[in-house]
Amino acid sequence: MARKPKTEGTDYFKWAAAAMSFVALAISGASYYNSIQSDKRKDESLGFTSNITFQCPLESDSMFLSLCWLVTITNQSDSKTSIVLVQAFDNSDNKKSFASGFSVIEDFNGASVGLPLVLDGGEAHQYLIRVPIRVPEAVAAQAAKMPQGSPLKALQHALLGSNLDFVGNQVDVRFTDPQKQHAIVSWTHGMHMAVGNVHFMTGRGKLFLATLVFPQLFHTD
Repeated sequence: MARKPKTEGTDYFKWAAAAMSFVALAISGASYYNSIQSDKRKDESLGFTSNITFQCPLESDSMFLSLCWLVTITNQSDSKTSIVLVQAFDNSDNKKSFASGFSVIEDFNGASVGLPLVLDGGEAHQYLIRVPIRVPEAVAAQAAKMPQGSPLKALQHALLGSNLDFVGNQVDVRFTDPQKQHAIVSWTHGMHMAVGNVHFMTGRGKLFLATLVFPQLFHTD
């Protein structure tokens, strides 16, 4: 009787071929994933972190008060990005309004920053961003009394003395030092929030939005 041929070698080569096909498929999938991730890193992407500041020079008119935030803009992509247009809107109570004649983006010396803003891939830079917020008559009147060149902090101090904040909320104030430079503030009624929207347009036509709010963490330093 004839013997059956041994199949160990044949089975081994079949197994090896299947394993190599699996490895090739895995490598192909990983390459495709890396390609997608690489393309995403090339897409324009901006991130924003913000903190309100009261150290900027006071700017106001009969209807609007310019509030200030320190905003760090981060280029989250690998490609260089140019910001060619920056516009600030008051979007409080979902009612968008725009006030002309106010500076929007400044350096820490209060000088307007020229456009475009150019950020290399992964680069971050901090700017002073102003948003003109519509305020009640009592706040606008107090701002009009301030000496020219006063910082926003001086207006805050005067308003707290009348139990008001920047947007006209009634507040309870307890000063913690004899010079009345530091205070604990609490709101006595439903708190109205000011919401500023800042639009950043890039040279490639992509629009990004930073949302800035007051009150944030309310402080007087």
